[in-house]
Amino acid sequence: MLKPLLFALVSTLTLLGAADPSTKNYQLRDFNLGAHLAGPHLTEATLKGKAVAVVCMGTISSNRNSWAAAWTPEFEELHQKSSAKVTVVGAAWGKGMTPKDFGEYAKKFKLDFAIIAGLEHAPFDVPRDGHCLIFNRDGKLIYNGQPNKGNAEFREAIKTITE
Repeated sequence: MLKPLLFALVSTLTLLGAADPSTKNYQLRDFNLGAHLAGPHLTEATLKGKAVAVVCMGTISSNRNSWAAAWTPEFEELHQKSSAKVTVVGAAWGKGMTPKDFGEYAKKFKLDFAIIAGLEHAPFDVPRDGHCLIFNRDGKLIYNGQPNKGNAEFREAIKTITE
C-alpha cells in the first residue's frame, strides 16, 4: 500500500517539475551570491542585461588536479572572449581561507572573473563541485549541471549566451 502511494507522489512531483530543478522557471534573483572574494565586484548594474555563468569551484586548493584548477581556465576563456555579453562568477568554498587566499588563487591560475564565497541561498541544493548554473540575458536559468563540453545541453547553453 505504501509503495503505490510513494510512486504516485514521486510521479506527481516529477510531472510538476519539483524533482528536477532544471525544469523550473528559476531566475538569477532566486539565488543569493556570496560575498566578494576576488576579481571584479558584482553589482546589479554589472549583471543587468548580461548572461551569467556561475561555476561552482568546490573547495579551492592549490592542487592543479583539483576540479577548480581543471575547469576554471575554460571559464576564464569564456570571460575573456565574451565579457561584453556574459558575466562569469566563480562560486568558491574554502574552509579557513581568507579573501587574500582567494586573491592569490585567482592570481596563480590567472583568473580575472569574479570569485564569490559560494551561494548564500539557492531554491534547490546546488552541488559545490563540478557544477555550473547558466542564466540567459533575461536572468532565466537555462542550464543546471556539469560543465562538460561533451554534454550537448551544456554546449547549447554556452552557445545561447555567447551569440
